[in-house]
Amino acid sequence: MKSLRDVFEKLSHADSKRAERRPAHGFVAHYWSGEAARQDEIKDISSTGLYLLTEERWLPGTVISLTLQMKSPLEEISERRIAVQAKTVRWGDDGVGFSFILPDNTDARPWKFLLESAAEQSEPNGVLDLARLAKAIAFLSRLWPLGAKEVTQLVYGGLTKGRVANAVEILLKAECLLPPAFSTESINARPGLVVKVLQYGSWADERWIQQLWAGLLVSSCTVPQKDDSNEVFADLLGKLATVHVRILKYACVRVSALRSESGAASLEPVICGREEIMEISASRELLRIERDLDHLYGLGLLERRAKSASTSTHYAADITPSRLGLDLYDRCKVSLG
Repeated sequence: MKSLRDVFEKLSHADSKRAERRPAHGFVAHYWSGEAARQDEIKDISSTGLYLLTEERWLPGTVISLTLQMKSPLEEISERRIAVQAKTVRWGDDGVGFSFILPDNTDARPWKFLLESAAEQSEPNGVLDLARLAKAIAFLSRLWPLGAKEVTQLVYGGLTKGRVANAVEILLKAECLLPPAFSTESINARPGLVVKVLQYGSWADERWIQQLWAGLLVSSCTVPQKDDSNEVFADLLGKLATVHVRILKYACVRVSALRSESGAASLEPVICGREEIMEISASRELLRIERDLDHLYGLGLLERRAKSASTSTHYAADITPSRLGLDLYDRCKVSLG
């Protein structure tokens, strides 16, 4: 199976050539037919389209939304499936041929080369991973015309396969947060911020943290061109491990709840007992928790209004978020609905 580095090398240096359809064993497409959900096998796939084994006979030019995945009920986990738009182009005795539809003003070259490589994979998972990668780059090309080139440089810079997969997940989550018909004229994707989101965010394996990175990317598209605050927030978020993000998120949500209850404009202190802070941090080691809190204090994301107290019978930790911490969370939480 080809590595992602091989694919990107092909993306950067190869010339376009005639697409060759290859078998996609065990790969299916889910779609709606009238009021019923259907699942049919994909006979073959190429860089430009696929052939679906189906009894349906749509008129040529009909656009269908297909969800591609391994043969099974429709997957709930997003990384195991990919949604594409496809147009019927021909009928056969056993099915229908489709061509993939690219968004307007999108550089088709990354999509074609990546799906061509996907078609050469011998395992359905390989097809799916590279199809998702192609879709992410197609979105990035709309968001930022030079995106495909920058992602290539990121891969050459040493991103592992796992980190590339995480970056893809962030891009696909960000795409879901923007209007389907968004245009580059109506948004402002700053190159430096996009690169930082992919570099730093690719270390995050947890889906909910990837969602925060996607939210930061999307919120950056709405700030004025001269506002570089989101790059500062990306640097801060990139310095946080999972436990730090977990504590900060809890603190910000708690403050919002306290404000709603009291109607107060000022910040209410957020004090946690021993069991509560252990549950938040998913750790039973108080010394490690204290080090994690010190890290958040040092970055200015938490305000130490009261010194942590620890006795044989009592423990209290102050995790009150600072204005900076709340601003960071606000820029990210657009992704949390």
